[in-house]
Amino acid sequence: MLFSTLTAAVLAATSVSAQYTYSLLSEERKSGRLTFIPLTKDQRNVVLTNAENILKAWVNRDSKALNYGEAANPDPIIKSLRANFDQLTDEQLQFGLVDIFNRIRDQHTRYFNLGPYRCFFANTGLTYAFVERTGAAGQDDAANLAQNPTVIVTSKTTDPALAKLLGAEFAKVELYDELVSVNGKTFRQWFDSVKFDGPQGANDFGGQRTALEYLGTVYASIGRLPAQDSIQLTFRSRKHYGKIYSVNIPYVVARTDTCWKVTSQLYQKVSGKTLPGTPAPSFRATAGLTDSDVTRLRKAQLVKDQKRPRARIDDSDKREAQKTLFPSTAAFPLKYTEGDVTKVLWGIWTKKNLGVIRIDDFEPADPSGSGDDVNVAIQYIRKLLANELKDTAAVVFDLRNNPGGYISFANYLPQLFRPQPFNPFGAHYLRNNVTYNIFVNGKDPSDPWAKVWSETPAGDRYTHIALFDTLLESNTVGQAYLRPMAVYTDGNCYSACDMFSANVQDSATGTVFGEDGNTGAGGANILDLDPNLISLDPADFKPFPYVKELTTPTGGIYSNRLSVGIRQSVRNGRNIGRLIEDLGIKSDFIIRPRVEDLVINATVSSQLDRIADKLAQIGAKNGKNNLHFVAEPYNIEVSSGDLKINAESAGITDFTIYDAAGKSLGAFKPSTTTKSKIVITSSPARSGLGNSQITIVGATNGQQTLLTKRNIRVVPSAADRQDITKGDFTFSAPGKSVGIYNSATTTDASGWNNAKDKWIIGNGVQYLVNTQSAIEAFFTAPAGTKVTITLDADYDTEPDYDFLYLNARNADGSLKPFLSSTATDGTGKVFPAVSGKGSVKQSFSYTTTGSTFSVIVQFTSDGGVNMSGVTLNKLTVSV
Repeated sequence: MLFSTLTAAVLAATSVSAQYTYSLLSEERKSGRLTFIPLTKDQRNVVLTNAENILKAWVNRDSKALNYGEAANPDPIIKSLRANFDQLTDEQLQFGLVDIFNRIRDQHTRYFNLGPYRCFFANTGLTYAFVERTGAAGQDDAANLAQNPTVIVTSKTTDPALAKLLGAEFAKVELYDELVSVNGKTFRQWFDSVKFDGPQGANDFGGQRTALEYLGTVYASIGRLPAQDSIQLTFRSRKHYGKIYSVNIPYVVARTDTCWKVTSQLYQKVSGKTLPGTPAPSFRATAGLTDSDVTRLRKAQLVKDQKRPRARIDDSDKREAQKTLFPSTAAFPLKYTEGDVTKVLWGIWTKKNLGVIRIDDFEPADPSGSGDDVNVAIQYIRKLLANELKDTAAVVFDLRNNPGGYISFANYLPQLFRPQPFNPFGAHYLRNNVTYNIFVNGKDPSDPWAKVWSETPAGDRYTHIALFDTLLESNTVGQAYLRPMAVYTDGNCYSACDMFSANVQDSATGTVFGEDGNTGAGGANILDLDPNLISLDPADFKPFPYVKELTTPTGGIYSNRLSVGIRQSVRNGRNIGRLIEDLGIKSDFIIRPRVEDLVINATVSSQLDRIADKLAQIGAKNGKNNLHFVAEPYNIEVSSGDLKINAESAGITDFTIYDAAGKSLGAFKPSTTTKSKIVITSSPARSGLGNSQITIVGATNGQQTLLTKRNIRVVPSAADRQDITKGDFTFSAPGKSVGIYNSATTTDASGWNNAKDKWIIGNGVQYLVNTQSAIEAFFTAPAGTKVTITLDADYDTEPDYDFLYLNARNADGSLKPFLSSTATDGTGKVFPAVSGKGSVKQSFSYTTTGSTFSVIVQFTSDGGVNMSGVTLNKLTVSV
């Protein structure tokens, strides 16, 4: 009877939205829902052992000790948990572990609570921003900003159910009012009191940024819900002449509906108890994956992480909640255009002719599904710089609130702005039994992360430095923009965002502007327990309990989760040897917004104005304001004779063109250095058909100011194409009408090669990473001619990642694919090629669309596992 009464009271104080169910935290505490799925003793041991071994591999331990001392030491708590293991309750284990991983202040090394508790977050309906300090003149001092920041309210929730529960006190708060105190403390004092509890920023600025979020929303997935039922806030009114007023706002708990349905039903099944609000048995949860589903998902993510190492914080819960509770708050006055790849947007601040490229995170995706997301994104940004943004006075990357992503994206971007090759920095990791199992034991000894272990003297605490990306991989495109460039960061710029900012600063490529004195300082590559560590080191790491039951097909994971910062970035260039972790990238200039920049429907941006003005001063000093070079397209097709490149240039006095081997093909002096159209001429880039990459070097009065590349594709003249109506074609070797076309990263030896009258990829034993090689035969025939293409080939490639293609190139340049296959990961994705192990022995019909066409047999591999490749037994074309 008591339980029924309590349930009725709690449900009466509950409001429901489309995604979240709300209730007062004071009432939710009484409901019994703030609990954990019970674990057996063996299951609890798996959870604790995983945490213990994660901390052995944790690469940032020494940095935390240096910067935060004993306060960030995880050992006392985890040793206490082990010592008292037999008496631990589920709550003590979960809270103990989440406390450990909060106190170390490492955004990459993070523990996620188990449900149902993890399904909740407490909210006050407000968001905040830092603004330029009152009375600050010109360049503000980083130390002053950190000690005495100015905080204002930037948005109030528009969710009526949430606002109703927050009540009259919440309604008193007005937009843009200045925060005076939190529970009687200044913001800085309050931050110091909680910085080892919830906010996990790795330095003062990163910590204060996460503290702003923590002030408005506290997530049970990565911490404890507030101990108090409300929070007292004091504000200075903006409208009412600086009037000081205080409010006591209750915490309202939001319960994520999908998480709750999945975890409460499992709680019921495991414990035999039913929590209030558990869905009726007729509800069919979306979780409950099969063993094969889990295996497939783990394999797909593991392969992805190995091919594109990540440095990123997991902020998915936060972003989804903020998007729902605070939709369309103050609009940035610059209207962005969405790019050809996701996560990349651009615009021009016309008032100052400033190009702005916004990167939301460093995991762009090619909507066409090519899988080569990073290189496609680099080519897209190159195209932006050479077309839409080519006449801007300067370009800035807006990286604020960027959680990071692919390290390679951070390493490939700087080349677009540099007149010299970009040299990426590397990372090291701790040497101990756990990391030996992760990187060395049973691994390919030629892998750079295994190789660096053997190259490091025994007894060293860290390995030597190894690279995520080589010098060659980081400089495949070259420069696309010559005028001043910059990045605009804040304390929420983490991981790969930190790394790109460091790359720009360390190589003197551009200027670092920041809303804060430093970026967030997430300086390591991240590995998740599942799937990375349990696959790489099954001796030390085991799957968490109930992963299968608490993982949904749509990507929701409501079991425990754990990740670790494992390879620590070590900078080079102007900051050689300096870590990113805890230090971040220091802003060259601090530019915080002013209140007028943040109001709804603002038409001004003092931030962009100040950035543009500073870049104009920098460009005038170093001469970059006077430079300009555009030569489109990037891929140039020629048939014979000298190479001619149409370009637009300014400020460059000398040009030299080099072939792929570094041999000079010719030099050119423009008649004027004012902006004009020119034609750069040189001798042919290569003899015979095929691809060749040239390098164009420009100098201004003896100083190199340009280093860019172009891909030259040599095709046969019309007279040299084979007339297929006059005889059949059988491929035997390159000639006047057939060539081998390799990408810039593919050597002749690693592409198509002849071996005993058969054509193979590379040595036929194991192909190399990032290989792109095609045999292309060129023909003429009247439009409408019916052609038969016969292919006999054997392939042994990595399924879903490395492919054999057979295409016809139509007269208009479009491709007609003849092969197809379905992904093996269960997604149903269809590829216009084949992969895995098998043979193609088939004839295909093709009707010409014009007077010319070509037939292409192509192989591509990415950066990962390599098999023997492809053997081309026979290729014929006939009518």
